[in-house]
Amino acid sequence: MSNLLSRLLLSLILLVGAPVVYCVSYFVLDGSLIRTDELSLLASNGVTSLFIVVAWILIWRRQVVWTAGRRQMTIVAGLLALIPALLVNLIISATSRFVDEVAIVIGGLCWCSVWLALTVFIWRETALERAKRLGEVSESAIACPNCGYNMTGLRQARCPECGTQYTLDELFGMLRERAADLEREQVEAK
Repeated sequence: MSNLLSRLLLSLILLVGAPVVYCVSYFVLDGSLIRTDELSLLASNGVTSLFIVVAWILIWRRQVVWTAGRRQMTIVAGLLALIPALLVNLIISATSRFVDEVAIVIGGLCWCSVWLALTVFIWRETALERAKRLGEVSESAIACPNCGYNMTGLRQARCPECGTQYTLDELFGMLRERAADLEREQVEAK
């Protein structure tokens, strides 16, 4: 199983595990530690949000190039995700008879969804990062032109990372082109 596939499966498990964390934290907090339903739901939102943030970062930490700007934008995304969560909370509060409970639960769900979506865009690989990663692949290595996965030693011409199918002629042609480009760069550097 490839690293990317493993991360995707862990992400799916995270999305299934988050409601379990929410329910368990609510039942532990409600009545025994916190006396009101609203505060128990808010605390459960906090526990679940923390679970999602920590798990999401742990799942993707090795795939992301953690620059200072990317770290800051991840924090800003958490703050920006509060805006739609609060708007949803206000709209539900204005239209529902079960004001507090439903609004709190859906507001927390909204925050998590928006934050996860924003991190997908913030953490994605830039063109410069991709070029650097592909440049680190040795001259004799055969890298997938689509995702940069090192395909050296594989028994088929299908990238296990992104699933793109190639012919051997295409792969070796790209390897010859890259070798010629490197040779040109070396001649120009002299």
